[in-house]
Amino acid sequence: MLIGFALAYLMNKKFKGNDLWTTIIVLPMMLSPAVVGNFWKFLYRPQIGLFNNIFAFFTDKDPSSIEMLGSVDLAPWSIVIVDTWMWTPFVTLICLVRAHSAATGVGPASASAGRADSTSRNSGGTVRSVRNADIESPPTTTAPNPR
Repeated sequence: MLIGFALAYLMNKKFKGNDLWTTIIVLPMMLSPAVVGNFWKFLYRPQIGLFNNIFAFFTDKDPSSIEMLGSVDLAPWSIVIVDTWMWTPFVTLICLVRAHSAATGVGPASASAGRADSTSRNSGGTVRSVRNADIESPPTTTAPNPR
């Protein structure tokens, strides 16, 4: 949650490329879990996985000596990394929407369904109320009795 809040705080500031970074940050949440699983399974592969090669670079050990998904100690951390990567954008969006609503003055008191939905008012003649309209039911016909 802290990562999502921090990203929302940074994205709330307007800067050049803000829309691009917003898309990049939200992208993991839009992907299918099956695609995400295959992507991360590839990253965790013992021989050619990115994490193992980074680990080998910093520790001077063989990249295939560690199995992120095969180790009882590392598998839960692997899942935490994937889950964090996939669902942090959701928290970011929730915090970002709240920050935007606070900046525009739309809060819980003024965002009731009656105010947000303008169908009960005649807003420029485009939407009219049908609350008191008389609606007739279609005529019913009865089939003759075959007996």
